[in-house]
Amino acid sequence: MMQNCRTPIPDETLLDYWARDLEDEGATDRVEEHLFACGDCSARLHRLAAFGPGLATLVRQGRVSGFVSRA
Repeated sequence: MMQNCRTPIPDETLLDYWARDLEDEGATDRVEEHLFACGDCSARLHRLAAFGPGLATLVRQGRVSGFVSRA
């Protein structure tokens, strides 16, 4: 898929925005300003967010495995 956005928001930032985990309100404001003006990044956020319900279902079913290190 070709993007027309000249300054695309990194996927990590979109995920942090979606999870409400950006470092401060200023960062949230900047991301929102960009998303309101940029259809490409808005569409990417929508596609990333669409994974949430399916992933939650897989976790509840015990079909996602992983581990957390002590660190």
